[in-house]
Amino acid sequence: MSGSRSNLRSRSPSARIHFSQGQYEIYMSSQKHDNEDEHGDEHVDDDECIGSAHVDHSMLQSHEDTILNAEDLRLGCFAKVSQWPESSSVDRSQTTCSHTSRHKDNQCFFLESVSQNRSCVEIVLNVAPRDVHQGFRNGKKEWKLNEKPKRRAKVQFRTLTDDDKLDFLRAMKDEVGSYLEHEAVSIASRVGVPESRLLGMQWVLSWKRVEDQDGNLLHQKPKARLIIKGFQDPDLLALRRDSPTLSTQSRNGVLSLAAQMHWDIATGDIKTAFLNGDQTEAQRAIFADPPDEVKLMLGMEPHEVFRVLKAVYGLLHAPRCWFDKLNSVLVGQGWVKSRLEPCVWKLYENGELQGLIGGHVDDLLVCGPRNPDSYFGQKVQQLRESFPFGSWKWAMDESITFCGCEVEQNKDFSIDISQERYADHIAEINLTKERKMQKEDSLTEAEKKQFRVILGALAWRSTQTAPWLCASTSYLQGCFQTATVEDALELNKLVRSQRQFGDTTLHFSSKIQKPMLVTFHDASWSNRRDLSSRWNDHSLDK
Repeated sequence: MSGSRSNLRSRSPSARIHFSQGQYEIYMSSQKHDNEDEHGDEHVDDDECIGSAHVDHSMLQSHEDTILNAEDLRLGCFAKVSQWPESSSVDRSQTTCSHTSRHKDNQCFFLESVSQNRSCVEIVLNVAPRDVHQGFRNGKKEWKLNEKPKRRAKVQFRTLTDDDKLDFLRAMKDEVGSYLEHEAVSIASRVGVPESRLLGMQWVLSWKRVEDQDGNLLHQKPKARLIIKGFQDPDLLALRRDSPTLSTQSRNGVLSLAAQMHWDIATGDIKTAFLNGDQTEAQRAIFADPPDEVKLMLGMEPHEVFRVLKAVYGLLHAPRCWFDKLNSVLVGQGWVKSRLEPCVWKLYENGELQGLIGGHVDDLLVCGPRNPDSYFGQKVQQLRESFPFGSWKWAMDESITFCGCEVEQNKDFSIDISQERYADHIAEINLTKERKMQKEDSLTEAEKKQFRVILGALAWRSTQTAPWLCASTSYLQGCFQTATVEDALELNKLVRSQRQFGDTTLHFSSKIQKPMLVTFHDASWSNRRDLSSRWNDHSLDK
């Protein structure tokens, strides 16, 4: 089942890069999606300069040279500017260009540079919105072109500014405070501790995005996570490391039932989840040597280390210990774990179902009648008092996100889930016009790498919110080993198609009176190029 929401992405930008005299300028163009050539490329119309930067003059050859691959220029980042650049080097009265707008003046400057044999070159790049990003680097805003922004990229403390270092030191202090508050570790002497049982620790620093309900970036805040090097654990092979998570089918089942029962749905995430577990490590002698900053904060002596009491971040069995803790709390409060899905808990009163909870590590999907005086309301309040929740949002009040999917609940209690923002950020394989004409050629290793990454992204979206992508994605997966340029063009076409219908949702109706379960599968024989078959997510060789 599918639905749609209003599409706010009616126009997408393109970019033109103009090099001249050691300076390159970036121009943006808004162009409707339906203005495409036979390969789906968007054309450039009205330009607006959004940034400029200097480039090493040695990179630029004479205008007679040809740059075959724009990526070879390694453009990197450029700073955003608030106004268009002035073309002060151009005497308008002496140019043959009759255009009067500022971006046309820059074109005149380009033509003048060519006529005077100056070092200059112009490259036109037609890009989609996903190719131009405004991100952060060391806490400062910057623009990036043709580079997918890294999510939660690791931050190097030594490269930060003084102000950012202070912010991260505060975050590190809060993290150490959480360890002590939850009694996850205790201070002990390292005298007599075998080296094999003394594990290292390290900081993982990152900028955490703070977004509004539409997914727009408001600001970023520093996040510091103190982790233990679990791969050094001497008991690693003896620990139970499997940890169940909520499956897509179970998530859909919970949402479908919530819509039919006219229940409200909410999401909540538990802060420092692993530190809220039980002291499962107290019985086995495991120690950790914290970083110098931690020792300084706590005034520890050189011979002192941590004794690990809980399955903290980094220990490979920590997710399993947290699941056991969450399950024990819910069962103790009257919830019943499903026999078919270990990450779904049901709430009954007098034999009647009153609510459901779906758990994915520290993210909970909760549904039931939104009445604080009801049995469900009392149990939810009891749960919220058992753990520190970072956020708790009701979908009837605002758009919520659960495991990368946007979830909306309508006034009639029906539910729509989508991945519109995720769809916009799935990139295409970079192919020049000349390369597009070589349809029978095999892909290069670099192109095959992009092919694999894009297939993975499409496979994830198809299983989460877009089942109509499954067949095409599965077929292209079967072409990977012998992929050609024509396959890459088909893949790019599929990427553009899923982006065009990025606002198409999975719809869970609240008006179904007699629900039934319908399943289907593809059992075609020899339906792949190499005459192998794909059935039930398994490839059967001929």
